[in-house]
Amino acid sequence: MKIRTKSYKPTEFKRGYLRVNGAFQKEAHRSKNHRYFVAEVQDGDEIDARGSVFMGGDGRSRYQAPRGRWLRFEIANDELIAKDFDGNTVTIPSWVKLED
Repeated sequence: MKIRTKSYKPTEFKRGYLRVNGAFQKEAHRSKNHRYFVAEVQDGDEIDARGSVFMGGDGRSRYQAPRGRWLRFEIANDELIAKDFDGNTVTIPSWVKLED
C-alpha cells in the first residue's frame, strides 16, 4: 500500500512532511502551491505527517486557507486511522490518502 500526502506551501507553519517508522520521506512532486509525499506502508508502521490542502474555488483567499496540521496515522484492516497529538481519533483529512 502507498500513503500520499500533500502540503499547501503558502500557509505552512513549518514544512510539510511524511515520516514512516522515524524516517523522513523525500518530496515526490512539487507544484506551484503544494508539496506531495508518497511512501510504501504496511500494517504496523508508525506514520506521522504534517500537511494541508487548498484548491480554491470556495470563496476563501490563500490567506484564509487551512493551516498545516500534524497527525499520526495507523493502518488497521487496510484502513487508515488518524490520531491527533493527544491520541484521540479524528476524521481523515482531505490531504492524505491510502492507496493499494
